[in-house]
Amino acid sequence: MDINLIKNYIEKSDFDENIIFNTDINTNLEKSIFNNINEAVELIKKLDKFIDNEDFLNILKEISKKFLLIKNKKCISFETKNIESCVLKYSNILSFNAEYKIPEENEEVLIAYLLYTIIKKIQRRFISLSKNKEIRVDLINYIDKSCDFFHIIYKFIREKAMVKYVTELISEKLSSIDMDNNLSLEKARKIIRAGQKKAKKNEYCSCLCCC
Repeated sequence: MDINLIKNYIEKSDFDENIIFNTDINTNLEKSIFNNINEAVELIKKLDKFIDNEDFLNILKEISKKFLLIKNKKCISFETKNIESCVLKYSNILSFNAEYKIPEENEEVLIAYLLYTIIKKIQRRFISLSKNKEIRVDLINYIDKSCDFFHIIYKFIREKAMVKYVTELISEKLSSIDMDNNLSLEKARKIIRAGQKKAKKNEYCSCLCCC
């Protein structure tokens, strides 16, 4: 695994740990955040000009290979608290040009952390893409293929303040441990409520900034 390539990616990415922590929807994170990384790669390929450099795709491939190896090990748990601890422990190191090493005592958690930053970067790219009408249509069409999301997606699209939270649904899809485990209506309502709460908060903050 090319650690230097990963280090280079993170240093050049729009990594922001505040964005990583700014989510109430992480119930599947402790189960298997890496389970469908290959689907993430395929999803990215379907969107024209989504990848702005070759390193991004290479990183996903490298992480995917690494996770397949880790996934074969039994009793490996990527709990939310472990990833958060890893972010706190290593984000400062990654912010400086210091020598970078994989911690021998917890390599799996570091890999989970790296993948988490990538998934969040994907989310932010979707937020950016959703502002483009043509790309947004393609994105919606892709999501429509998932029947369990069909009854939710248009509620988000109709409410302009909620468009950005479509990415939360994508995140849930990518991090779901069981692809056949349909998103329940109760969970859908929970996601919508969380999104509405964030949207109202963001609107309030925007109003304060404009004053």
